[in-house]
Amino acid sequence: MTQAFVETGGVPQEIWFDNQKVVVNRHKSNFGKAVFNETFAEYAKDAGFKPIAC
Repeated sequence: MTQAFVETGGVPQEIWFDNQKVVVNRHKSNFGKAVFNETFAEYAKDAGFKPIAC
């Protein structure tokens, strides 16, 4: 992803992800939010984008 940000000239404000295991530890349910992988969540924070699970 970092290389994609370099190649496209920046980081978007938000990025939508499917429920892949490398990104999401627990999927959305009717009663809760998705829980992002801790390492991925830190990367998103450092890179400056908001991850959204779909």
